[in-house]
Amino acid sequence: MSKRFALMFFLAALFLCSMPVLAQEKTEAATTEEIPPVGPPPQMKEIAYLIGVWDVDMKMRMSDTATTFTDTKGVCRYDSILDGSVMEMTYEGQFMGMNFKGFGLQCFNRETGKWQSVWSDNISSCVSLYEGEKKDGILTLTGVDRYQGMEFLTRISTFNETPTRFEWKMEHSMDGGKTYLLSATAVYTKRN
Repeated sequence: MSKRFALMFFLAALFLCSMPVLAQEKTEAATTEEIPPVGPPPQMKEIAYLIGVWDVDMKMRMSDTATTFTDTKGVCRYDSILDGSVMEMTYEGQFMGMNFKGFGLQCFNRETGKWQSVWSDNISSCVSLYEGEKKDGILTLTGVDRYQGMEFLTRISTFNETPTRFEWKMEHSMDGGKTYLLSATAVYTKRN
């Protein structure tokens, strides 16, 4: 190998080795100037108390015309996932004599400034999306649901929160949110 070729090879290798360093410096400069906040929004600390296992005492109205509520019990587990960015919920209980299993995710969307929740279960076999805000200690999430060809609004509220207990209710509106009918209530009690 000639000295000239060896020198050119050495310079080329030196240039190629320095490219990642130059690229990293450029990336770090761009990172600090262009990337918005990432990771868990600070609002997720507001629901960190949920982590754990909860007993659920629920009362459900089985139809819009029912005048009484049916008692049902379940167990709910909350886990913080994705480095604290999302709260995961699993639920198991009974619904009209059937085993009922559900799965949900909840997070705070820093882009919209709203809470978001998704829910799916083994009976409805769909994914529902709810979004809303927390005001005066009440988290209210609203979304569009469908059942047997009908479209309606669902409003879910969580309130009277303490580290070991909170209350929940679900309401439905068939008139675009002008009036709501109470469908279910629940009391969640945390296990020790």
